[in-house]
Amino acid sequence: MTAHELVELDIPAGAALESQSGLFNNRPRVYGALSGPRSGKVGAIIMHPTSNFMGHYLLEPLARRCIGCLALNSRYVNNDSVLLMECVIQDLGAGVKFMLSRFERVVLLGNSGGAALMSFYQAQAENPTVPPPPGRSGERRGDGFDAGA
Repeated sequence: MTAHELVELDIPAGAALESQSGLFNNRPRVYGALSGPRSGKVGAIIMHPTSNFMGHYLLEPLARRCIGCLALNSRYVNNDSVLLMECVIQDLGAGVKFMLSRFERVVLLGNSGGAALMSFYQAQAENPTVPPPPGRSGERRGDGFDAGA
């Protein structure tokens, strides 16, 4: 079994009740598990809007093939009652920014709701048409919403 690195990524502040913890409002962040190489030519991200992917079944096979993979959770893990996809792609944008600091290329992988998320993110990265949610920070860049704004 490959050891995973816990990853904490700061994200733009959201609305009340986006997390079950009041601490989230003081320092909003998302968490993930990075397996395989910590840097290199190609890295991957797997994510779902609400599921906890930190134990995803692709982490081990990709690590055995020397592909670094970040299994990333959104701010809405286990809570889709107030989910805004515009905020989830900000969370994914934080993961992309992190992975691009370590890998030359990043592959987005998704199944079920994760496939829709990855498609939405990539579409907005290539041709931004959806503004950031009202009252939320977010600045357009070539890789989608700037999660660091």
